[in-house]
Amino acid sequence: MKHIINILIVSQLIFQGLANGQDYRSDVCTPKDVNVTAYVITSEYSDYWKGYYDSYYASTYPNAEILTTNGTYSTTQKFNCHGYAWHISDGGSNRWIGYYQGNTDEYIYWEDGSYIEVTGFVPYPGKVSYASDDHSAITTNQSGWFISKWGNKVLARHRYDDCPYTSSNLKYYKLNFQITGPSLLCNSAGEYSLSNTPGGEITWGQSNNLSRSSSQGANPCSFSPVSDGQGWVSASFTSGCGTSFTMPQKNVWVGAPQIASIDGPTSTPNNNWAYYTPVLESELSSATDYEWILNPINGNSVYDYGNYCDIAFYNSGSYQLLVRAKNNCSDPNFGPYYGTGIYVYETYSMMVSPNPATTEATISIMPSGFEDATLKSASTEATLDENTEWDIEVYDSMQGLKLKKQKLRGKSTKINTQGWKEGVYMVRVKYNDELLTGKLIVKK
Repeated sequence: MKHIINILIVSQLIFQGLANGQDYRSDVCTPKDVNVTAYVITSEYSDYWKGYYDSYYASTYPNAEILTTNGTYSTTQKFNCHGYAWHISDGGSNRWIGYYQGNTDEYIYWEDGSYIEVTGFVPYPGKVSYASDDHSAITTNQSGWFISKWGNKVLARHRYDDCPYTSSNLKYYKLNFQITGPSLLCNSAGEYSLSNTPGGEITWGQSNNLSRSSSQGANPCSFSPVSDGQGWVSASFTSGCGTSFTMPQKNVWVGAPQIASIDGPTSTPNNNWAYYTPVLESELSSATDYEWILNPINGNSVYDYGNYCDIAFYNSGSYQLLVRAKNNCSDPNFGPYYGTGIYVYETYSMMVSPNPATTEATISIMPSGFEDATLKSASTEATLDENTEWDIEVYDSMQGLKLKKQKLRGKSTKINTQGWKEGVYMVRVKYNDELLTGKLIVKK
């Protein structure tokens, strides 16, 4: 009930102000120039009460961020939630919109077509109406987080349901104006328009890799490419009554596609498949094809499927994987290469034979191979460096050390199991910083 109490308090203040001739009506308008009843509130809290209410709401809603409105305080009587959400947040001056509880002045903003309702959260500059309550907010760039004025008290950044208002029925709105035009520019200028404007003044802006080739304020307005890469076109609109609204900028891509990164492992075991996909700087570049190169090829197999590639590695070592893309701007040529390093390392497995053993067992180390045996060949199968030293330990079922050998060479060693009790033993081999484990079963 806090919000109802706040509204009653502010209503009393307003009536008192009007009776004393202090507060006065000063209307604003929607983006489509429809009049909205609004008031300038001249009365204000003392610093004591500003600090008191700031502290109260900060402690009552500890997860909300209390924002300053003037000086060091947040609490102010100068504007309310509707005035902030629909007018002040767009650069307008302080206004109180909707003097009375249940007043529908803010409805004008979507009923006249300036804003349209959308399904679900939209990032800033989206607007929010708490349809089950008399409250308005704006969205932020973080889903579920709003900024709103709490009656005649604080301005806060908060979760949608962490405020003094009922959040069971939220309605989201966005400006019913949009910048239209091509998302991909090649060599010629592109024409951009701001739709649904009722008149007023338009101010265009653009990124450094575009140049405006029409006069400022023209609608449509032409922009020419200057250099390749990510770009944008922006527009702000000043309505007939002087309120300015900034549109979400339209992102564009200029020229050939560029690769931002390659998704896939930068280290992988030998005798293994690896899968790679390109990540474009922008999907707006509309890549139509890709080209993959592995350098050096070194007996490995690269399967180029365009928007991804598979590599069957048969030989360990260091490699560089390159990819480039083309689109309708660059066809038949490709854009620049992007490269990433790949380190291919050997992996090994351990074999115990015979197993079970009676008097002797042989422990062998061998390179691990492809699971798909059809990919292996005698000419490319990895070999074991017989000069590499390795260690072996054998533990009984109680984790007691039964045998230890160090600085072994070659691919195998023999273990004499005569006199060992029947049971299962754990074999651990350390080879090339790899720890290989297996089981040895001893039977009499």
